Amino acid sequence: MKLLRHFTKAYWAAWIATLLFFGTFYILLVPLSLYLAQVGLPEWQIGIILGAFGVASLFIRPLAGVLADRWGYRRVILAGTAAFIVGVVGTSLATSPILLFGLRVLQTAGYVAFTTAATALVADLASPDRRGAALAVFGIAANVAMTLTPAAVDAGLAALTLRGAFWLAGALSALAAVLAMGAYHNAEASMRGLRLRSLLRVPSDLYSPMAAAGLFGVAFGAFLLSFPCSRPAGR
Repeated sequence: MKLLRHFTKAYWAAWIATLLFFGTFYILLVPLSLYLAQVGLPEWQIGIILGAFGVASLFIRPLAGVLADRWGYRRVILAGTAAFIVGVVGTSLATSPILLFGLRVLQTAGYVAFTTAATALVADLASPDRRGAALAVFGIAANVAMTLTPAAVDAGLAALTLRGAFWLAGALSALAAVLAMGAYHNAEASMRGLRLRSLLRVPSDLYSPMAAAGLFGVAFGAFLLSFPCSRPAGR
């Protein structure tokens, strides 16, 4: 508890903002698969649409990191929020598998942009001697959202409705952006020109950590995407 008192109000604003945004993603965990089944898509199309998140993240996250570094956190967070809102609200109105796939990619772009920029923001808000601790505490936000949100949404889904869940996710993401903007003014971000070649330059000492993270990600992604679809028929 003593360690937590060393973090600034701006840090906690960013933490809460990211918790809310993580929550918006996990709000979709149960309703999205149910909605895709409700509109009559076959299982293989549902799998492709859900899996678009993982594939698109591979390409979007490096770009989001470069944009956060070059253009500043504010622009990336706001752009990510806008993309996510369009993606989730649009999904509640769409039935075409092609359109739903595109909207899922928009959700991915928004989620990845926001969380990547927020991570960089938190790193800047922390003092160098406490940066590791700050990032560790920051990582708890995802675990809290993952633990509480899907169960709460599933329990209240009858009253919330599938469409209501999508709109709730959009509203909470907008609130998260407002909180993140308050924290942003307390951090300094560089605003240099974007060089896309920097996306291809990975230091050699990162190869092993990236490979390990990739293997863990494959296992986690397989579990995350298949588990919501395993509920008994008739529910």
